[in-house]
Amino acid sequence: MREPARRLIRSTELPLQSMSLHASQEFVSGHHDITSVSESFIARFSGMTFIVPPASNYEEICIPSEMTDREILAEFKPKVSTLGDLFVLLHQPAQWPWSICYIRDKDGELRTISFRRMDGEWHIDDGQARTWNEISRVYGPETITS
Repeated sequence: MREPARRLIRSTELPLQSMSLHASQEFVSGHHDITSVSESFIARFSGMTFIVPPASNYEEICIPSEMTDREILAEFKPKVSTLGDLFVLLHQPAQWPWSICYIRDKDGELRTISFRRMDGEWHIDDGQARTWNEISRVYGPETITS
């Protein structure tokens, strides 16, 4: 089993914490430094509401070599994120620019979400099954124990 580098990220306080928001209003181009959202993300998550969690810890997992989603989930077991977690991660000032997390869509299916920052703006995609490389980081709610 490959051992990835792991660290905890403490989220910054957001003014919208504990509020219920609509995915179709928040994850759109031109809002929250988002420049593009894939059509498949919109189709799979529109109509969903989410709560912005209070200050939380997130685990960052550095992928040690090329890996598929199946390998990442089996070996590193990142916790499933929510749309609220994705919202918080997009607002972190030092968020890694090539990031992925795993979120359940409105049908309950586990989806890989890719969020990439280029030229100061986010691109969000519900990434199809693919191979991720060492530049990518996986995020999920805290799982490291002290």
